[in-house]
Amino acid sequence: MTGAILAEEPKLKDGFDSAQMPPRLILLDQVSVRMKARRLAEADQWLLEGTSWVEGTWRASGLQLDGRALELEEIAAIFPLRADAQARVFFQDGQVRRGRLTWERAEFESRQFGLVKLRPEAPGSLILRARKMDALPDPRPAAWMMDEPEGQVLALPAVPADALECLTCLGRLELPWAQVQSLRALPPERLVHEVCLQDGSRLLAWPRLEKAGLPAESCLAWARSIEKLHALLEVEADGLEPPSAPAVLLTDGSLITGEMQAESMTWIVDGAELRLSREALSRLTQVPPDQSKEVTPPGASFTLHTQGQELVARPASPHLGWRRGGQILAIPWSRIESVWNTETSSPSAPSRP
Repeated sequence: MTGAILAEEPKLKDGFDSAQMPPRLILLDQVSVRMKARRLAEADQWLLEGTSWVEGTWRASGLQLDGRALELEEIAAIFPLRADAQARVFFQDGQVRRGRLTWERAEFESRQFGLVKLRPEAPGSLILRARKMDALPDPRPAAWMMDEPEGQVLALPAVPADALECLTCLGRLELPWAQVQSLRALPPERLVHEVCLQDGSRLLAWPRLEKAGLPAESCLAWARSIEKLHALLEVEADGLEPPSAPAVLLTDGSLITGEMQAESMTWIVDGAELRLSREALSRLTQVPPDQSKEVTPPGASFTLHTQGQELVARPASPHLGWRRGGQILAIPWSRIESVWNTETSSPSAPSRP
């Protein structure tokens, strides 16, 4: 059939109008844009190195990825990884896997080149036409995980049953997975994960992922939806918005929502003790260490914002009792950068170390 002209595809394809935007596969759309392409509803697309994208129809049988049989309908795109003779395969349900791709037969038919037989070791890049069921995995995953940059994206059928154990600047914390919204590894210089919770808290921690059944050495990000996973990969380490609720910001950048445990607190001002109610304090900000040295007795000092007035004082107690849900945290004052005690004074852009 070399040189044959393909019949024009009908405008209505797989249940949606080809003139409309195809269903979104977020990560594939992002890669397609980088490769100066976009997914189409009416045609597959093929790219060989040194050429431009060609529209047509891709057919294949006997597909396998690392020995696992694949159906043609499962695949949304294929990109060869020339460094190790493998391929990165984007799936119709949103997953991305890499491995050795083989087939019994594959061909691409187009107006430009007619019928071309493809070899697994040199498949070229393929973006297959959009389908009605794209981005609609069944059953719906409980969470999504990415193992490394430009790596695999896996749908997870369940959330771990055991609590997530984290080592933080406050010590060891156990977080029920029902409270975990997402987590991601920060750049190497930080050597920690950012764990975001459903209540808006954000912890910098070393999570024990292996105890939760996740690969500790290869879990770049974890989230409850593919959209949230993509957002995590896009947003910079300091770019997440803080919650509009009472919160304490720690010196390592962690942000914990909740409320002060005590109804009132004792502060030392110019050698005298001053007791202030929780409601009287709208915000506390640690005085920079170089300025704090001028205040006696020694220790962390804070600027207290109280009903339109400000004063510098030191806490009489060694730590702040902070209630987060049913948990009481004893936070050393030296670990605290700021405390916002009312919704109206919540941070708009917390600083980072």
